[in-house]
Amino acid sequence: MPLFTKDAIIAGTADYRNEKDLLCFFWHCKHGQPAWLKDGEDNADWCKELLNFRKDIVSGKCVVFKENIKEDPHECEGKKYWGLNIQYADPSIMVSDPISLMCFGFICSGHTYWFPSKGNRDNSWDLLTRGLEIKPSTQNVFGQKTN
Repeated sequence: MPLFTKDAIIAGTADYRNEKDLLCFFWHCKHGQPAWLKDGEDNADWCKELLNFRKDIVSGKCVVFKENIKEDPHECEGKKYWGLNIQYADPSIMVSDPISLMCFGFICSGHTYWFPSKGNRDNSWDLLTRGLEIKPSTQNVFGQKTN
């Protein structure tokens, strides 16, 4: 069975959730497939990635919006997830996110990370934006709901 199906994504996510060590899952654009980060062993790499995105936000290459940080979770197959979306400032740069579409029914541009823990998502947001002025969006930035 190919990895690029909703069932395979859910199964991979369930494996990590059953071990209680899923940090987040996302669409890995460079590899063209889903990816999962484990809480604990992947935290250092995740922090480096966030700091790289932070540099891109400071330089104006990427943007984040507080409106994307929802208090209420999104659900997929009865499980709750909190999203973190990082977009390119240049609207001509489109990054497709099939996980958001297949699992949550959102058409999103940018890099969207899905966390089973609101605390881990909020800590990631804090590391990404601490001390930065995050301007409000003028659009529905998290994505267009398809259903």
